[in-house]
Amino acid sequence: PLPQIVREQALRRRAEAAIPLQKYDVAVADLQVLLKDKPDDQALQLRLGMAQVGRKDTAAALAIFDRMLAVRPSGGAFYGRGVAHFTAGDRTAALAELDRAIAMEPGNQAYRNVRAQIAGQPTAPK
Repeated sequence: PLPQIVREQALRRRAEAAIPLQKYDVAVADLQVLLKDKPDDQALQLRLGMAQVGRKDTAAALAIFDRMLAVRPSGGAFYGRGVAHFTAGDRTAALAELDRAIAMEPGNQAYRNVRAQIAGQPTAPK
């Protein structure tokens, strides 16, 4: 068997590679395994939430982001909620959450860019 650290690194890399390849089920499975050992890892939680958004499981994503916000509010969790709301078709809620993300991290241009994109679209892309 692989040493724990090597296994963990392999799972992280595979999960990170799976998301841009739209292999969300792989990412979710790997991230869930990693979170069993590190349940408080906010970066893993954020990735899991975004993978759930990719799967269009916005209820699961919102539950993850809500738990994150209850423990330690972050721009990333508000951003994730915004993207999840937009994916679910709620543009108004998406913009409000993105505004919260921007308020927490005013220097994060990615949040501003996504907000601008969503503001210009009336509904979630099909």
